[in-house]
Amino acid sequence: MKDKLIFVEGLDKTGKTSLCRKCRFDSGHALAIYDRGFVGRRMFQEFRGETLGSIGNWMLIEDKLIQQELYAIVWLKADINTIINRHFKAGEFLEFSPFQLEAQAEFYCGLLHCREQQGIPILELDTVKYNIDECAYRILRWAGVYS
Repeated sequence: MKDKLIFVEGLDKTGKTSLCRKCRFDSGHALAIYDRGFVGRRMFQEFRGETLGSIGNWMLIEDKLIQQELYAIVWLKADINTIINRHFKAGEFLEFSPFQLEAQAEFYCGLLHCREQQGIPILELDTVKYNIDECAYRILRWAGVYS
């Protein structure tokens, strides 16, 4: 997996940004891991009513990465109540209703299922069940940084 670009996907407040930073640091910056990629951009395009043209270039890049087998996804999940509580603890505005968050999670799952059918490696982690250190370790082991 070290030869792939890894995109960390998940709803807001699932820990994407913190986990990317931790994985980069723990791997000595050897791992190409990014906070939210093509799947997330597609999901937000849908839920914010943006035009498909706003992410068109991203879709072309994703297709090229898939064709060259350079693409992997880490899917972070958390239950909706945890996500809402994390928003409030961070003092952040909750952009979407709980119903919309559930719909986003389902939409994400559909997009991920399509990627899985294309042979893209996907690691799923529950950020309620595992803390940041455990998640980082699992990602780095999956990616081949740790044996």
